[in-house]
Amino acid sequence: MTGRLLVAAAMILAFIAAAPVDAAARKKRCAPRRVEPPAVVYRGSGHLISSRQLARLEREYAARWARPMPITARGMSKTHRLLGFDHAGRVDVGLRPASAEGAWLRLWLRKRAIPYIAFRRAVQGQATGPHIHIGPGSGRLAKEVAE
Repeated sequence: MTGRLLVAAAMILAFIAAAPVDAAARKKRCAPRRVEPPAVVYRGSGHLISSRQLARLEREYAARWARPMPITARGMSKTHRLLGFDHAGRVDVGLRPASAEGAWLRLWLRKRAIPYIAFRRAVQGQATGPHIHIGPGSGRLAKEVAE
């Protein structure tokens, strides 16, 4: 019985060794995997979006997509406080940056030099999931000193 297994194993190894190797397949296996960064940062003017600009954006979004813009945070939120971020004057929109709506929003912001960060996925300590953060990056909140 052991001899038969050895012969079978030898035949399988000989078959594998004799198989032609496709050069393109070998290159594909060995090629380094392209890793996209978790976020795209557009600095624009560096200023916060004004309430007038935000109202216009919401109107234009609703007209274009026939639904309200999915704002998930307007200014400070419990999540931002827990993460230690000062989110005052900033807005988070629950859209995937690569979606049609996300691409439209990013173009709208770029045309007006409004800064944004387009998160493709969750980033530990920075983002809970994919979204578009409108405004410059959030600074850290000052830690309260216990006395």
